Amino acid sequence: MEKISTDDLMPEDIVSIVRTPQEDLSIPCDLILLAGSCIVNEAMLSGESTPLLKESIRNRESEATFMPTSLDKNSLLHGGTSCLQVTPPEKASTSLPLPPDGVLLLSSPKLVLKLSKVHLSG
Repeated sequence: MEKISTDDLMPEDIVSIVRTPQEDLSIPCDLILLAGSCIVNEAMLSGESTPLLKESIRNRESEATFMPTSLDKNSLLHGGTSCLQVTPPEKASTSLPLPPDGVLLLSSPKLVLKLSKVHLSG
């Protein structure tokens, strides 16, 4: 596992993020939650101070079009928001390789993304 700059991310890259107990994690860029879940604070975007639960798109059909403003908005993490808690995926729940620290897996989105391109089916 290596650290990379967000400047080096390309659409459809699969990455993981780590939240340390000492500080809240700022989401570096818009990301789609592929496996696991997290609680985020989007107050800087919406003004709403209640943290939101974000969940994986894992249960979506593999050929479905990603819809970030409606059906899939709870799977989209917005750059600059704060991640307050990370729940890693269960090892058996994904065919994606898990990072050694077992943290959340994310993919840099395009405007429209076919989920089949990230090979979510098990």
